[in-house]
Amino acid sequence: MISYKKKFVFVHIYKVAGTSVRSALSPYVDNRNISQKAINRIVRSLTSRHPFPYSEQPLHDHAKAKEYEAFLGDAFRDFYSFAFVRNPYDWQISLYEYARQTPHHHQHEQYQNMKFDEYIHWRCSEEYTLQKDYKSDQGGT
Repeated sequence: MISYKKKFVFVHIYKVAGTSVRSALSPYVDNRNISQKAINRIVRSLTSRHPFPYSEQPLHDHAKAKEYEAFLGDAFRDFYSFAFVRNPYDWQISLYEYARQTPHHHQHEQYQNMKFDEYIHWRCSEEYTLQKDYKSDQGGT
């Protein structure tokens, strides 16, 4: 979520109250329902000393900081970026339960036959995801 007027980037890590945060911040986001070219003009006017790359694809809701950085180019440094994180164990419980209870979730069927301890073993050995990976920029900081 990018606010060009307020100069912030909110990195929404899934299952970390991001929907509530996005809702609270939505009045400050000025890029909803406008074209990519209009977004480019806004950013160019705000950051005229930085080149702005054109991107055909909009960023998805759970884009990582390095994706925002690639999208904004050098202008990324002019934005305050932030995210919220959650206790890792609670995060995994939330992910597991959400997927099991949400039939349209892409891993719903996979988790249906897994007990939580099996899920944790699978998560740690097959699909290891860290929250810090969402907040790290292209340089890893």
